[in-house]
Parts: sequence; structure tokens; C-alpha cells
Amino acid sequence: MSPIELSKCRMPTLAQLLTILLVAVVTVLANPVNSGNTARFARRSGSIDARSALPETNAARLARGLTPSPPKSLFSPSRVRRNTPSAVPPTTFTGVIAIYQSSTLVGYLASSSNIMARSGATLFQYTTTTSTSTSIVMATDPTKYLSVGQPVSGTGSGNMGSSSDAYGRVVTTTTSTALNAPPAAAGDNKYETTIFSIDPTSSQVSIQWVNPSGERLLLTPFNYGGAYLFATGSVSRFHSAHSGVSADAVTMVFVPQ
Repeated sequence: MSPIELSKCRMPTLAQLLTILLVAVVTVLANPVNSGNTARFARRSGSIDARSALPETNAARLARGLTPSPPKSLFSPSRVRRNTPSAVPPTTFTGVIAIYQSSTLVGYLASSSNIMARSGATLFQYTTTTSTSTSIVMATDPTKYLSVGQPVSGTGSGNMGSSSDAYGRVVTTTTSTALNAPPAAAGDNKYETTIFSIDPTSSQVSIQWVNPSGERLLLTPFNYGGAYLFATGSVSRFHSAHSGVSADAVTMVFVPQ
């Protein structure tokens, strides 16, 4: 055989080379031993790193003779959760209004402004509200409001105040006024009704009057002549103008039944 023919026999053909390469690829894919080992090692090393990154417990630190770790976060009042108070539903109270002079009970209020014995007292009713003042009505007839009725003209008329002897009677009326509204005229008098505030602790009843100018002031209830409940901006001014009649400041207290 010639040298040329011998060299041709020894060199693999292109088809043979492709066949060998294909067999090698199939073998690797069918037995991924090395790649699997590499992946498993990577996962193991990753888990080791993850474990080493975990914070050390105080028990482990104490076992190694170390001090406990400091707290991660300290108490801060600014981060305390504040609970929003739930709305309190309105409550209706029914009772009588007692009249005290100093600490002495002198009687109970009747719808006619008279200070009466307990048997003659009028039963009143009011409902709690978020406003500064509320209205008080007769329990047996809610269309009749407790009010301060001031004369439209003449004695007792004019703006209420600390320098005035103007006054009004604490009496019931069918004429009602809104919160912070000036008096509404009805006949010979002008009335205000949504002017009462009842202290939730002492049950004391206070009166906030609104002058026609919009000025608001607290009125002082007083025992007029020992028989009627009046209110004024100044008991001393009233007494100076009406020296012949007794006028003693009193306190109104709502007594629930």
C-alpha cells in the first residue's frame, strides 16, 4: 500500500468526528456527577454561610463567657400605639333640679320658676352632648324647654353682665333657641334655652347666656324673694337696684331619679 493510501486510512472522517462528539455530549448529560456535586457543594457552603450569619443567642454568648447582647430597640413613648377612644353614645337623664344656698337645700325647681318642696318639683330631662351647652326639657312634655326669660323692656331688660342689674326668670317656655344663639322674643319676654351645662361629676347646672351682641357670659342663679329662681350677670348689682327684695346666690344641682 502506498504512503498516500496509508495516511487516508489513519485520518478519521468528518462523520466519525461528529459521531464521537455526540457520544461524549450524551454521556455527560446522562451522568451529571460532577455538576451535581458542584451544586450540592454550593448549597452546602451557602447554608454554612447562612448559619454563620444568624445572630448569636444570649445563651450561646453566656456559654462562651461573653455578656448578653444589648437590646435591639429601646422603649420610646413616641412609638407607643395610641388607642382611639370609641364614641360614647348619648345618654338621657331624668330628674329634678335641687336648689342649694351655700350647702343648705332650700327647695326644688318648678316649671313656673317657683322654688318648691320636693312634692311640687317638676321632672326634667336632658341628653348628654359633645357641645358646651344643652337644653333641658320637661320630662312629661318635651315641647317645653327650661329657659331664662328676660323682660323685653323696662326693669330687668338690657344686656346681662357684671356691671348690669338685668335679670331673667328660670322658667319653662315653648320657644327654643339654638346653641350660642341670642334670645328669641315671645310676648313680653325673650328666651334662651340651649344654655345649660351639667357637670358630669358634681351634677351642678350652669347657665351660659348670649347677649344680642353675641357676648357670652355665665349667669348666677339666685333666690328672689325666697320663692323664685332668677338669674343675672351680677347679684350685687341686682341687689343694689332692688334693695327691698332679698336676692341670695344659689346653686342648681340636677338630681337623677
